[in-house]
Amino acid sequence: IGRTTAVGVRGIYRKWTDLIDDARVITPEGAKLQTPFNFSDDLLKRYYKAIELTFEKRFTQNWQVLANYTLSESEGNHEAIFSSQLFDYNGDTCTVPAVRNANGDILVPEISGNCPDILGHNRSGTLSYDTTHLVKIFAAYTMPFSILNLTAAPSFTFSSGLPYQAQRTFSINGDTDVYYYQRKGSERLPNWYSLNFALQADFKIFGPLQLGVKGEVVNLTNQQPVVATGGITLLPNENFGKPTNRNALVAPRHYQLSAVMRF
Repeated sequence: IGRTTAVGVRGIYRKWTDLIDDARVITPEGAKLQTPFNFSDDLLKRYYKAIELTFEKRFTQNWQVLANYTLSESEGNHEAIFSSQLFDYNGDTCTVPAVRNANGDILVPEISGNCPDILGHNRSGTLSYDTTHLVKIFAAYTMPFSILNLTAAPSFTFSSGLPYQAQRTFSINGDTDVYYYQRKGSERLPNWYSLNFALQADFKIFGPLQLGVKGEVVNLTNQQPVVATGGITLLPNENFGKPTNRNALVAPRHYQLSAVMRF
């Protein structure tokens, strides 16, 4: 659109084929053997589909805007790893302990079965890194003065919450494995947004030499939702989905001050 403005639309479809994964077995001699295999598409699946919209107003007449919106979907039963545990210990029995509450009452009974059946249970669904909606906007406006240029630059991010599911770890043959009580990705963290603001003054010293001071406010509105699934309770008990540590939340509002030199 003219010389300084552009819009874009892009469709993305990715399908992974012939994925490599490890399968563990215990030999008759009692040794643990780990063998890599190429698995067919009917056993291991991973897809990514997205539509991306972009808008760019290049820096002219003292201002610019960059904006991006992505609508996406990531599905399958295999994350970007080489050892999913889906095919481990075929013929062995895996036992998932019961889930109990704080009083010791059984909430979910013990579950046993052939290891690949236990490890593959509910594994097909929304992948853990799926972000359905993602919006990013950056803008900047520069006010020129005789001895300095003053630039204000807000930025905004909106994101869907990450998916998760009820699960628990258990041990088999010295390994720590995971059993899914729910279909993969059946729950989601809340949507979240972050608004940041930066103000920078660049002083004109001599010729192309400029010295600047930049101040930033990160998370201007001090939003602190839960954004990390690694820091929440995944056991299907009374605390399911609740954060277990501060790292699961967006960092609170904070400030940054930096010096800049251009030449």
